[in-house]
Amino acid sequence: MDRLNTTLWDEYMEDALRNEPLSALPVDFSMLVLQQISMEEKPRFRLISWLDLLISLVVAFAIGIVFLIPFLLPEQLSPWMQWVLQWGGYLLTKAVFNLPGIFLSFGVVLFAIGALIAGVKGMQGLMRHAQEKRNLFSLL
Repeated sequence: MDRLNTTLWDEYMEDALRNEPLSALPVDFSMLVLQQISMEEKPRFRLISWLDLLISLVVAFAIGIVFLIPFLLPEQLSPWMQWVLQWGGYLLTKAVFNLPGIFLSFGVVLFAIGALIAGVKGMQGLMRHAQEKRNLFSLL
């Protein structure tokens, strides 16, 4: 309530709130209030859930299979497996040595785009400045 701009209705409300006696509370007032309040049940503490257990078992099984593949493959596939691993190592090495060139080319492209934007903004500023000077000269 605003004390500076009090109206007659504000004074009536204030008078009613301050001077009227409070009625007695119903006998079961607290039960009526508690029935309207609903609290969510706290979740039970679990160290791991079933989903965590399932995911960890799948990952452990996959890692175990990766380590058992050389022992489970027949002898005839051993040279082929060695060739595949050597080829993968070659591709990985090639990719690692090509990364600086890839990053450098991306950097050059981004720098060129930034320089182009800066050049356009600079030209706009110069043209705006020249336009202001032209307006000043026309006043003279």
